[in-house]
Amino acid sequence: MGMKTEDLKISVEDKVATFTFNRPDKFNALSWKLIQSAKDHLQEFAVDPAVGVIVLTGAGRAFCA
Repeated sequence: MGMKTEDLKISVEDKVATFTFNRPDKFNALSWKLIQSAKDHLQEFAVDPAVGVIVLTGAGRAFCA
């Protein structure tokens, strides 16, 4: 399963949800859009038995500025 917004890519495989901040040109700095999207998905996955862990990562050379 894969979902994508402009600033956040999400994939779920083997009960692991991976959130990839997708603003490499900005060193993945948080934006309100990114925060809201992550929050919405975190709330959804908190009650989803198909997700056991969430990994946060960043595209490009920085995790988050």
